[in-house]
Parts: sequence; C-alpha cells; structure tokens
Amino acid sequence: MKTALTPRRTFALAVASALVAVAQPAWAQTSYQWASPASGNWQDATKWTPNTGAPIAGDTAIVVGSGTYTLTLQADASIDQLSLGASTDAASGMVLDLNGHTLSATSMGSTNTTASLRARASSTTDTSVTFRNGTIEGQLFTFSSHASSFKTTITLDNVTLNLGGIGGTTHSSVNQIGGDTAVMRSVGELLVTNGSKVKLTQSSLRINGRGDVPGASLVRVTGVGSKVDASTATTAFNNTRIMTLVATSIPDSKARLEVLAGGTFVADDISITPGTTNKEGVVQIAGSGSELDAKRIYVAGGISSGGGSPVASTGGKGFFRVENGGLAEVSQGFVAFGLGEVVLDNGRLLVNGSGADATFSAGSKLSLTLNSSAQAAALEVNDVLTLESGAILNLALGSGFSAAVNDEITLAAFASRTGTFSGLGEAATITVQDYTFSIHYTTDRIFLTAVAVPEPGSVALLGGMAGVALILRAHKKGQRAVK
Repeated sequence: MKTALTPRRTFALAVASALVAVAQPAWAQTSYQWASPASGNWQDATKWTPNTGAPIAGDTAIVVGSGTYTLTLQADASIDQLSLGASTDAASGMVLDLNGHTLSATSMGSTNTTASLRARASSTTDTSVTFRNGTIEGQLFTFSSHASSFKTTITLDNVTLNLGGIGGTTHSSVNQIGGDTAVMRSVGELLVTNGSKVKLTQSSLRINGRGDVPGASLVRVTGVGSKVDASTATTAFNNTRIMTLVATSIPDSKARLEVLAGGTFVADDISITPGTTNKEGVVQIAGSGSELDAKRIYVAGGISSGGGSPVASTGGKGFFRVENGGLAEVSQGFVAFGLGEVVLDNGRLLVNGSGADATFSAGSKLSLTLNSSAQAAALEVNDVLTLESGAILNLALGSGFSAAVNDEITLAAFASRTGTFSGLGEAATITVQDYTFSIHYTTDRIFLTAVAVPEPGSVALLGGMAGVALILRAHKKGQRAVK
C-alpha cells in the first residue's frame, strides 16, 4: 500500500535533499599517481592511477619512481598540488616537459606537505627532477627530503616559474630549499638555467643548510637571461632572506647562492646567517654579466623583520664573494657585515641610492685581490662607510699584478667615512708578497701607495736562471740520446 505524502513530509524531504546537495562538492578531490616510471603524455588517463582520467583542478598529482622518463603536457593543465617523490620512493631522473604549455598548481597550503609544488628525496634515494620548456604557476614550493640524508635537486631548463600570483592568501611561510626541522633535515638544490626565470611575488626564499649529507643547500642561477626575482615578495618577513638555519647537533651545515655566467638575482634582503661553529653561508657572484641586485645585504648575522642590526654569529662563517667580472649592487639600502668575509676579486660591490651605507663590524673582513694598479674601486658606497673597531682588511695580489713606486690604488670610495681597519691607521704599511704599500684614508676614499716594489733586475735574474736550467736539462737529454 502506498503511503500518501503529506505537505509537511514533502517539505522535509525537499530540505534534506537540498542539504545533501550543498554538502556535496562540485567534484571530488582525488590523488592521482603516475602509474610507472615510463614516458607518456600527462593527459593520458591510462598513465595515472586511478585511470579514470588525468588530474584536474582540485586534484593532487603524485610522481614517484626513479628512471629516465618524460611526462609531456599536450595542453595547459590545472591541479591543486604537484608532489614529486615520497618517503619510500624517489622520483630521480624524471623530466616534466611542459611542451610550451602552462601547469598551474593552485594549493594555498603553506607547509611541507601542502605547498603547491613539493619535491623530496626518499629515505634511501636522491630525487632529481627537470622542468623544461614552459610555464609553471604556483603559490609556494618546498624542495627537501623526508627524514633522510638524501638530496633533492630541481632543474629549470627554459622555464618560467611564477609563485605567489594565485589567489589572495598571505603566507607567513617562505619558499624552502632544504629542510629546517628535525624531520626535514636535508639538502635541496634549485638550478635555474638556460634563460629560465623565477618570479616570487608573495612568499620569499629561504635556503636551509641543515643537511646530513656532504655539500650545501643551493640556489644556482647560471647563464645569460636566467633570473630569480624575489624583490616584490610580500610575506610577513617582508623581505627575502638567503640563510642557513642550523642545529648544534649538525656539524657542517652549508647554504649557497650562486649567480654565474651572466645570471641575475634580484631581492630585497640577502642575509647570510651561518649560526654556530662549522656552519657556512656563501653568496657568490662570478663571471662577466653576472649580477646581484639587493636593497640590503647582511653577512654572518640574523636580522629582525624590517631591517634591524646584524646579530653576531657564534662561530659560523659567512662569505660574500664577487669574482671574475661579477657585480653586486645594493640599490636602495645598506650592507652590514658582522664576523663575515667579503671577497672582491676582479668584481665590484656597489652600494648605491640615498642613505646607502656600509658597515663592517668587529671581526668582519674585507678581502681584496689587486689585479691592476689602475683598477677601479672594488667597493663603492654612496653615503657612509663605517669601519668599526676590529674590522679587518686582507690583501692579495693577482697573478698579473704590477705597480711602480708611488702608484696609487683605490680600494674603496664613499661620501664619508668613520673608523679605520684594525692595525692599519693612516700611513701604516702593508707588505704583500714583494710589494710594500702604505694605506691612506681621505674624506672620500681609501687608497694604497706603492712604496717598495720588486727590482726588475731580480725578476730578470730569476728568469735567466730558469732559462739556464732548461738549457742544461736539454743538453743532458741530448747526451743520453748519443749513448
């Protein structure tokens, strides 16, 4: 017998149906895993598990399995998260060929497990992945490992990587290279090559040298046209930090930023924070056309948000190296070096802009290589150069260096100065190899005057003796041949 529906019961069923409809999402979020470490097309449903389709907006795409294989996009694709490697299975050798298309990963997560781009080594194997020929849009990345001592390397080959431009969520987290917690104790690498460009518009960048493996966590920007731009990052940190985050239980934590062979790195703040003894942070700019542009640079010191004073290291080593035609330019702020070392060898550090100052704290070092008596000032400061008591000057001579008595060599130029280098007051003498210089401080520069140089006769004599030795050696060889 049918039961008639009363108006009250009809209304109740309608409300229940509406609530069920509201509770159901437009589509269910699914995790899709690449079925095997073999090449194939991203949009091919049979290559994924489950094989009901390729991952789409809201889904997680997981790729594990080591080998030489390529995933190729045939069209633009949008997902929630791209996860490469896992705690039990790496993804070493995989290439993601974007094939001129765009892959968007829209997750707003800000942790090691929820970032839109996530790559990690397994507990037994490195992960090494290459992205090439296209664009990746995302919110945040973490490249590290899972409770292991293995390395995660991401190489960008002719790729544009835009992070932070999706949605309006503000993260207090930053993009991570390497692990910085007890369970993510690892080394990570980001290699930006072949004209690739990385743009960080919201979350800044952190290089964590907390690895249990040899080597360093690393960001390397190499080649003309290759560029990392973090100058507009607007996280709670409000600047970009290049730093090592370390624990005293790990003896040799290292982190590096390298800008090589015409590459460019742009940021607000560069902070090299080596922490405790045997920890090391290095920024290196080397090669003609290689350039670093920052508002503020700190070596061997942490800083408070917004640009506070450096905090002295407790024994770690911070190095800022500009070499072989490289250029570091501080355009809108100041540089501060506390217990760190600045190495300028055929490279220049320019501190420009209004209010652009440079400070060398007690124990910090300025190491200059003299390559020519006519070289330009290696350090130029638009406003004030401050040499605190205990600041150290180290000098070395390049292989082709020569100078005559009374030649002047400018080391630093500035608008004004306070202090002198440790043990080197006005007119103090410095002997480097066979040269003796006197150092002088004026209102706008620090320079050396050559007061004693090697005698040409002694150099010629040494050359002549070397020639005689070669002749005698050849003569003895000739005698042996006759016998």
